[in-house]
Amino acid sequence: MVRSYFEDFDSSSWKIIGLFTDKKVAEETAKKWEDFYEEKQYSIFNEPKGWKPSEEDLSYDEDCSWQESHEYSIRSSQYGEILNFKEIDIEEFELNKDISLTSGDPYINEYLLSLMTQWDRNHKLEKIIK
Repeated sequence: MVRSYFEDFDSSSWKIIGLFTDKKVAEETAKKWEDFYEEKQYSIFNEPKGWKPSEEDLSYDEDCSWQESHEYSIRSSQYGEILNFKEIDIEEFELNKDISLTSGDPYINEYLLSLMTQWDRNHKLEKIIK
């Protein structure tokens, strides 16, 4: 599975880019999208050559910087995902395997994990008995 990760000042998220059975294809896809996000972060959010604050910018702040400008704000709202991009991740999984009890999910507490383990054991026993 190839995923992209994003973070801003108060949250983080991820998006699945694709599911692949060929590791080389997954790596090529990951590289393609990593290059996209990194190139666009640079071209969209770096201060343009010769940039000067607009009259509107200066009316709010006489020392307005690029990142405080109206133009930067517009770009941030249009391309927030690119601004918040952190990394591309590739995670390998075994096919046809239930990983719900072994994935190390940090959101499953010990009580729920114990209950799920008991359920899984009983389910397997019932399948054997039938």
